[in-house]
Amino acid sequence: MREINSAKNEHIKELKKLAKKKYRDETGTYLIEGWHLLEEAGDAVIEVLSTDPERATTLVTKEVLVSLSDLPSTPEVVAVVRKSKPEKPDFNFGRYIALDNVQDPGNVGTIVRNADAFGFRGVLIGAGTADIYSPKVMRSMQGSNFHLPIFTDVDLVELAKNHRVIATALDETARRPENFRIEENTIVVLGNEGQGVSPELLELAQDKLYIPMTGNAESLNVGVASGIIMYILRR
Repeated sequence: MREINSAKNEHIKELKKLAKKKYRDETGTYLIEGWHLLEEAGDAVIEVLSTDPERATTLVTKEVLVSLSDLPSTPEVVAVVRKSKPEKPDFNFGRYIALDNVQDPGNVGTIVRNADAFGFRGVLIGAGTADIYSPKVMRSMQGSNFHLPIFTDVDLVELAKNHRVIATALDETARRPENFRIEENTIVVLGNEGQGVSPELLELAQDKLYIPMTGNAESLNVGVASGIIMYILRR
């Protein structure tokens, strides 16, 4: 078993680089923290760094674990994980959620988790959306990314030209989600926190939906809205 006692170790310095998307893309790897996510990751795990000699593949100090985390508390374990390479999605079967420029990592993770909870077949990540392999998104997904395929760098505009798309919108043409009986080959698009779904995608959408509100709030957080929409549309 390898033992590393210093955060200045060259191997640890290389792993620290995985905090940046550039290096995650170059290496095809990323970091996760905690035993729960480690168990969820299964065969995708490459290296386990921990102070526990019975569970680690690389025995490290708390100082090393702290250096690999962006949290104030010390993680019990940090693992290096291989990025997934899902097969091409089959839009003839199952419902998909698409994210159009959803920038907040917590929202992205929540939406993926909701898609997992409500039986959607996969998640499509469009331009401008937060990187699903970033530490904040990983923590928010809580392992749901290991349960359903997530397709990154998807051109949602091109997709909408050839497939049935329903977009969230706040205009007179939008309908309440309970009035939908969506087909198995439907893609539901959620948009940016401030601007919503892009005008180009809205123009291509076959239908639009909105969530009616009775209070004084101007809008719902997109992560919260996704849960409501997916719960209703899961029928």
